[in-house]
Amino acid sequence: MVAAAVAAGYGEPRRLALTFDNWQKLGLIDGMVRKTSRRGGEGRWHPVQQALLLLYLRERARRVRLPTLANAPIGFYLMGWEGVSVRQAQRAWTTWLTSQLDVPMGADSLIARSAVVMADRLAAPGASPSAKRSLQQVAEMVSTGMPGGDVLVTYELFAAALLDAMEAGEHPSNTQRGFVTAFYESLHLKSLAIAAREWLAEDAAVPLWEWAQRQAQAGMAEYREDVPRLQSLPDVGRFFESPNLSDFLNHAGSYATLVLGEGLDVLAGHPLPPGWEPPPSIGRDDQSRASRKVRAKR
Repeated sequence: MVAAAVAAGYGEPRRLALTFDNWQKLGLIDGMVRKTSRRGGEGRWHPVQQALLLLYLRERARRVRLPTLANAPIGFYLMGWEGVSVRQAQRAWTTWLTSQLDVPMGADSLIARSAVVMADRLAAPGASPSAKRSLQQVAEMVSTGMPGGDVLVTYELFAAALLDAMEAGEHPSNTQRGFVTAFYESLHLKSLAIAAREWLAEDAAVPLWEWAQRQAQAGMAEYREDVPRLQSLPDVGRFFESPNLSDFLNHAGSYATLVLGEGLDVLAGHPLPPGWEPPPSIGRDDQSRASRKVRAKR
């Protein structure tokens, strides 16, 4: 593995070996598949792990942040790629999520920049500067509460800011209201997974991760079939982009958080959406640890 990176010109062996060991701990690289048969033989990794290592080194040279790179093994796991284990996905997700939560505050913080990106994406092209600022402020409040597994913004406040930025007017359409409701619900579901992040990193959560993999694949297949209809919806069709592997891999951590939150929501007693595979039941102790109260006003 390291020899391949050296041969590709990414650095000298000792420094690359240290990087390799660190990336294993963070889940960017998985453990070895086996050792060679000779005594004291070196480890052997699945070929996809070498491909990941070279990908990371190439992207690091382009100044891509390490937590962003952690999306790749999460996405490959969700898609069912051979050679990426559930344990690696758990570690990579923890690395990615920690980076999203452990951020400084202020105008240049990750939270503030993410709020600007969200507002730019959701606001209508002709939205007023004040409407976009209000949506940014609401988005910052949402992100600030996420480390504690909370959605600190009421649905009413969130809906008012988003509909105003979408230029919905005094009488929003049913599709606009439906989009806002679904978006707010996705925040709640993500908050459930964030609140249970320590449990989701443990062995006891492996069955739920395996369920999430199947659910993610089913969801992606359904979206591919439904995207033409979604894109044709008045007022909100622009939010539904055609499936793109690169975009999915760049946001796999967020998608995994959503799917895991969906599973936790059903396990907490909420209805199973039509056509879904039920998530696996977990023991009472694990249920208690995975179900911290989310104090969002829904």
